[in-house]
Amino acid sequence: MIAPTCVWAERNMALNGFTDKAKFKFVAADVKQYLKTLPENYFDIVVMDPPTFSNSKKMVNDFLDIQRDHAELINDCIHTMRKGGVLYFSTNFRKFEMNTTKISSGSIKDITKQTAPFDFEGKLGRVCFEVVK
Repeated sequence: MIAPTCVWAERNMALNGFTDKAKFKFVAADVKQYLKTLPENYFDIVVMDPPTFSNSKKMVNDFLDIQRDHAELINDCIHTMRKGGVLYFSTNFRKFEMNTTKISSGSIKDITKQTAPFDFEGKLGRVCFEVVK
């Protein structure tokens, strides 16, 4: 059975003209395990918008806590990216603090202000970062 989120994502990609099944894959998995299976130099760009917390059935022996786990997730993504690759990380966790000392990247830049529409500035309760390998 295909996960409902994958069906939804596949439909939205098709509506935007992205239909090449050789280029676009849809995966429903425990992200903490799945990222560790990907090879180096796999991605040029990664967009990560994880939930604040998850104890999904796909999370075999653990749960996801974005404050606790973000450095590991980001480092695992960086490992899969080509040199100069960019990760856009976003979270709605209002008390989120990026632990830059545990992240192995070329640069980390808070881009929250640039990604918020002017009429929602300071009202969205989310943060966005650009992380370059």
